[in-house]
Amino acid sequence: MAFEILGTGRLQPIDLKLALQELSTLPDLQNRLDEAEKSGQPNFHDFTDLEMMKYFLYKRRHLNQANDRTLATVREYERELVLFIEQLLSHSAEIDLDVTYIIEGSLFKSLQSRHLRRYQEWLATKSPYVLKKGSYSPATLERKTTIIKAFFTFLHDVGYIKEAIHKGLRIASVRKDDRPNRDLGPLDVVTLLNTFRDLEHPVMFTIVHVLTTTGIRNEEFCTLQVKNLKVDGILGGYYLEVLGKGNKLRNVPLKEKVVSSIRMFRHARGLLPIEQAKPEEPLFATNTGRAYSP
Repeated sequence: MAFEILGTGRLQPIDLKLALQELSTLPDLQNRLDEAEKSGQPNFHDFTDLEMMKYFLYKRRHLNQANDRTLATVREYERELVLFIEQLLSHSAEIDLDVTYIIEGSLFKSLQSRHLRRYQEWLATKSPYVLKKGSYSPATLERKTTIIKAFFTFLHDVGYIKEAIHKGLRIASVRKDDRPNRDLGPLDVVTLLNTFRDLEHPVMFTIVHVLTTTGIRNEEFCTLQVKNLKVDGILGGYYLEVLGKGNKLRNVPLKEKVVSSIRMFRHARGLLPIEQAKPEEPLFATNTGRAYSP
């Protein structure tokens, strides 16, 4: 099968990923939508599958761009959609992708509810990951289903596809009991800190110390810059200005011992003291001087 989104043959996932991340065409997509509205044409009437994916991922929803999806969220959606397309085509026989004819050169317009349902069931029971490593966790299946459903809901809402085929997906919500308990108890934390202190490993000691005393998320930790460590001019001491989910800022107070750990971390890494460092450099850096990844 050949689809417009795939060009003249099967497009490897990396090619599709690069095409989606080519953002220079975004203004043109919006201009074409405006022109369609002006001329009375249906919205997206001349869009390709690739352009629909790009618009879904990167379209502006809020006047204040800071309130839109974070780049991390966009990349997560992008990874799942690219994987979805690659697996549909690579395993079409196993999934029973019985597409009888291609509508307007579009993969998405040619799919029906049964195809999404079959893909979802194949993903959970017979996909290469499952056969090699075992079942996906309920939370992972929920996330994958949510992203695919959101995309096909969008395609239907804007009129790019005629049928609400996302309704064919089975519910993949996670019960509270299905979520693994990854919480560290107080004794676990003390054991970790004592272990890294005995090993004279200030880097790991500080990472554990900061994460467990502040409760910030891994991603929040990784994106902290020197300028995010601020002096509390009223109460004294320090606090972290953290950019969290939904681009919401919050202030997290720090105990004196935690600030001492941060200074110890930077000294161990050969980084400049906080007072001398550039505001935009990572507060916590790897041995190459770069920010950590989550």
